[in-house]
Amino acid sequence: MILTLISADKVSDPIQIPEEVAVCPYCKAKLSVQPDSWTQNDDGSWSLDMGHGECAAEPDMEEDEEAWETWLANHSIEPYTYQLPVDMKVTAWINERYRFEMDVPEGE
Repeated sequence: MILTLISADKVSDPIQIPEEVAVCPYCKAKLSVQPDSWTQNDDGSWSLDMGHGECAAEPDMEEDEEAWETWLANHSIEPYTYQLPVDMKVTAWINERYRFEMDVPEGE
């Protein structure tokens, strides 16, 4: 499989996850992942280490605090049972398809 290189100016942009790969384990809405840490591979390329998953159904906390609190209560039940397996699957899917160009100063 050919890997897609995400340029240094886009490494923190959200990656849209196809529904056939994964959906929110709580409400089945579309997911995106905002990368926030990376691991350098033996060949010098960079893979996703961790990302912040985002459910498309998440309401804006500032616009509707009550809806957001309800959403949060429903989306935080047993995260190691429901969310973690999805996060692991999504991270593996991203790393099978993408590499990240990191702006790392020479010598580091």
